[in-house]
Amino acid sequence: MASIQLSEFELLFGPKGTPVDCSNPPRDTGRPPSLPTETSTPEPTANKLQPHAPITEQRTILTTSTPCSTAASNLAQQSMTPPELDCYLFWKQGHAQIPPFDFAANKEPLVSEKNRKRHEKRARTMNKIWGVDNATAENAMFVSLHMVAAMPLIKAVAREEGAELVLAAAGRKHKRGTDYIMSRRPGIHGLFARGAF
Repeated sequence: MASIQLSEFELLFGPKGTPVDCSNPPRDTGRPPSLPTETSTPEPTANKLQPHAPITEQRTILTTSTPCSTAASNLAQQSMTPPELDCYLFWKQGHAQIPPFDFAANKEPLVSEKNRKRHEKRARTMNKIWGVDNATAENAMFVSLHMVAAMPLIKAVAREEGAELVLAAAGRKHKRGTDYIMSRRPGIHGLFARGAF
C-alpha cells in the first residue's frame, strides 16, 4: 500500500490546531500534584485541581509533570513508519477530530477468514480511537477499503497496543521469576529447623 500524505489524514481527522509544547514542562516540585479522590467534596476538588490549570492553559502536557509510564508509546514509535508516526503524534496530542462512524452500517465482509485475526486487532484499535467498544472485524475491513487515510493511525495505535502487551508479558515473566526465587528462600522457620541460628 502506498504511503499517504498527512494532508489526507488531516482532511479526515481535522486540521492541526495549536501545537502542544512538550519541550517546556512545568517546573518539578519534587512530588506529584495532589489529585481528587472519589470521596472529595467540590471545594477540596477545586483546590486540588487549581495547580493543574496553568499546565492546561499553557498547552503543555500534564504527563510531563506527573509520574506516567510512556514506555509502550516510546517502544511503539520506534517501529512506526513516518506516516504512522505523524498521524499517531497528531492524534496523541489531541489534535485529531475523530469523524463520526456508523458501526452498524459501515461494514464490509472479510475477504478471507485468514485475515480475521488482523482485522479483529484493528477493530480493538478502532474501539480505542473512537472511544467505543462495539467495533468488529467487518468495520475494520470497511476502514481498510473506504477510509484509507485512517489506516496509518489505526496501524500506529495497534503497534502501541502490541508494545503494551509485550511490556506486560515481560513484567509477568519477571514477576514469576521473582516469585519463584522468593519461594525458594528459606523462611525463618526453615532456618530454625535447620539449626542455622
